[in-house]
Amino acid sequence: MQYGLKQYKREKESGITLIALVITIVVLLILAGVTIGTLTGNSGIIIQAQNAKENTQYQQWNEMIDIAILNTESQHRDPTMDDIIEELKNKDIIDNETQVDRKTGTITTNEPSYVIEDKLSDYIEFSPGMVASKNEKYKSDGKIAIIPKGFRIDETESSIDNGLVVYGPDDSEFIWIPVADIDSMAQCSKAGGNCDLGLVDGQLKCKTHDSTEIVGKLYATSMGEKFGDENKTYDPNSGMREPASVTTYDNNPEYNTVGLTLEGLKKEYKDMAESVAKYGGFYIGRYESSLSDATEYSAGKNGSIQSKKGVLVTRASDESTRTWYGLYAKQKEYTGKDNSVGSSMIWGSQYDAMLNWVINSNSSDKEKVRTTGNAAHDLDAIYPAGKQTVNGKYDRINNIYDLEGNVYEWTLEAYASTSRVCRGGFCYASNSPSFRDYNGSRYNTNTTGSRMTLYIK
Repeated sequence: MQYGLKQYKREKESGITLIALVITIVVLLILAGVTIGTLTGNSGIIIQAQNAKENTQYQQWNEMIDIAILNTESQHRDPTMDDIIEELKNKDIIDNETQVDRKTGTITTNEPSYVIEDKLSDYIEFSPGMVASKNEKYKSDGKIAIIPKGFRIDETESSIDNGLVVYGPDDSEFIWIPVADIDSMAQCSKAGGNCDLGLVDGQLKCKTHDSTEIVGKLYATSMGEKFGDENKTYDPNSGMREPASVTTYDNNPEYNTVGLTLEGLKKEYKDMAESVAKYGGFYIGRYESSLSDATEYSAGKNGSIQSKKGVLVTRASDESTRTWYGLYAKQKEYTGKDNSVGSSMIWGSQYDAMLNWVINSNSSDKEKVRTTGNAAHDLDAIYPAGKQTVNGKYDRINNIYDLEGNVYEWTLEAYASTSRVCRGGFCYASNSPSFRDYNGSRYNTNTTGSRMTLYIK
């Protein structure tokens, strides 16, 4: 009996050990499962470690990009997207410029590759089709044009060399005229020799003659088709000149219905010239400010007639805009968006700057500037802007219409004591775009229009 009791105890003790073993195994399995879950789950240690590593790498790229931007800004007064890209390559953040999206500013880094956003938003380059939220720089053909606030670039006519077309808020069309050196367009009133104009505290000043009275540099010494010789002298009272008063009519309120004064013209010219010196150019109307009742016509790029908006016109039936004073007042009304531009009738020196730009370009149109056109003697061609043809082709020079035909274009340039200078061709006369004529500013005529100009404020 005693033996049997011991055997029972041994069996009982063995049974307890097996149950404990099973329990232990179960517990270990549970612990293993918890451990594996802790290591590999969505918020597991391994994933967290990987996320921490990626976040560290992402932040390292971020810091490297910040340093590259700071370095670029310290090296360049006004850095561009290209400057930033070059520095990113130098720092081995990217290998080539395709890793930067120029429209969004997003950077795709080298390995380990990350997509970094919102780093280059301040350097996104303005491109065709975009509406400028402020005065924007636009690069083309190795040159820069300033696009005023509220304006946009044509998506196809976007070459500065060939005539950059921009649209105002009302869809009026303008062409950017580059002026690389303000000395090529303006001089000081002392003149008599080469001036050295420059901005001093925002004011245009001639450093050669210590003068701040700025006048136009005109590329003609006599009336007619002569073009190319710079006027080195300036007489405020006679000959071709600007800014200037045509005293016979400007001093008579019966004709001068807009209150034009010589001091006002001097300020207007200097404001324009200072803008050109600061921004490197100005805008002119793509079409004449014509005496038209037919605003819907203009020539398409392929020569077809198509409807366009925004051709500034004066009504042939409105006598108040058929004089020089009326046309001048009409063109002063345009201010763009939020007063981003100043507008006026074109100055003679601006007209010459436009022609010099064409002559010095690689454009196939440059010979048209001096060449006498064969105007189409078409009565209908007098009025609709852009419809005029010359030798069977539409009158277009570097994307500018109606320089050879349609109507003469009055400018702010003065001649003698009675007249303002007219430029360009006329559908009843075979003149070159550089042609200069003159007409009394009080006369009511439907054969002389004008061309609007804009300067950036």
